[in-house]
Amino acid sequence: MKRDNIFWGSVLILLGVLFLLQRRGIISEVAPYFWSLALLFVGGWLILSVYWRSSGLGEERFSIALGGLLVFGGVVSLLEATGIIPEAGKIFWGILWGAVALYFLYLLMADKARNWWAAFPGFTLAGMVAASFLPSSLEVFDGLVFLGGISLAFLWTFLANTHRWWAIIPAGVLLTLGVVSVLDELSGIDTGGIFLIGLGLTFVLVAILPGGGHRTWAFIPGAALLIIGTLLVPSLGLGAYIGPVVLILLGAYFIFQFFKPQE
Repeated sequence: MKRDNIFWGSVLILLGVLFLLQRRGIISEVAPYFWSLALLFVGGWLILSVYWRSSGLGEERFSIALGGLLVFGGVVSLLEATGIIPEAGKIFWGILWGAVALYFLYLLMADKARNWWAAFPGFTLAGMVAASFLPSSLEVFDGLVFLGGISLAFLWTFLANTHRWWAIIPAGVLLTLGVVSVLDELSGIDTGGIFLIGLGLTFVLVAILPGGGHRTWAFIPGAALLIIGTLLVPSLGLGAYIGPVVLILLGAYFIFQFFKPQE
């Protein structure tokens, strides 16, 4: 009970001091400083509480880890509130989510067969962190980096087990969306056609990547999407080559079927 009195008494004193500083014109707002100092105070309280009470080793480690994280967050938040590091909060969350991403990637590498699911939070968070740390001059690539991270998770899922061929499709779609988001900002190309070309290439990959011998059907939607997408983007100047390329692909397909071993 006495320790609770120390905690709440300290919180009230902190609020009083901050309001006094605001009245004196030293700080403009109370909230940013209060939450920064509150994180520091709560984190320090959790760490000190380990030495005030007897508990299990696991609980002590958790309290120290959580307390240290809150203290670090409070320091970073205070640096941002005082203007010393303008984007300190962004750095803090980037480091935090980066650590979580590394944890999932560690699980993935420790047992690739059983922990394949860890690729999704691992690569997704890694892409999010990478996008958050891009300089302002490269902000146009935010979407590509983030969606590329998720795409990489699906690609890893396929490469870990080629029976999961379905993962190729969302991997290609997400990567295509990322490319389209960049082209929307940097060029005047019809991105609708580019999106269809990306989908077409995705289905072609479904057919030709390892284990694709049983997925030759994917050449049909792939070729159709490539043709339509190319026609929708005349600035690429590829329309005149569609006919010859389609004939070559069809001829190659029939020849492949002839030499393919019969099951």
